[in-house]
Amino acid sequence: MEENEVTTHPAEESAPTAPSDTTSGTEPEKTFTQSEVNRLMKAEKEKSKTAILKELGVSDFKTAKEGLAKYFETLEASKSDLQKATETASNYKQSLDTVSKENDMLKAQIEALSLGANPETVSELAAIAATKTDENNDIKSVINSLKENAAYSGFFRKTESGGTGNPIGNKPAAGIAEGYGERLAKSRIARGQKI
Repeated sequence: MEENEVTTHPAEESAPTAPSDTTSGTEPEKTFTQSEVNRLMKAEKEKSKTAILKELGVSDFKTAKEGLAKYFETLEASKSDLQKATETASNYKQSLDTVSKENDMLKAQIEALSLGANPETVSELAAIAATKTDENNDIKSVINSLKENAAYSGFFRKTESGGTGNPIGNKPAAGIAEGYGERLAKSRIARGQKI
């Protein structure tokens, strides 16, 4: 390998320069080989590394590398703890939402029963009413409007007497084991009519 020569003034030994065309100085120029320049650059790099490590409070590069590795492990462990805490909070929020919905549904059922809902269908009525509530309509007003709507009359107990058909909850007369429909069907069969 061929070595290149670099010339400098003796006062500039740490910083090599290109040869100068002017020879006005009294000091003779110094010439460095490429290997000398490399050695000087390496020494400067080491001084810089040592100064930075000393500034950071670390004795050598290996210790600094180990310290950074431990820092990243701790950071990763704290992320895991944070993620666990976030998941736990999310689970609690879901549980709270579920309990809150159940509580609202029970309140709707109590309100429906107080307004005359049939106990056998109160949960269905409460579910329907819950879907119709909004900022302007509370559960009580929605259940009242459902009570007035003929399409939802089957969800409420009959309070009026009279009318046609067998009201919900009525049983056949005492001593008669079959209902009206069965008796009607038997009488048609006895007369030879199709059912």
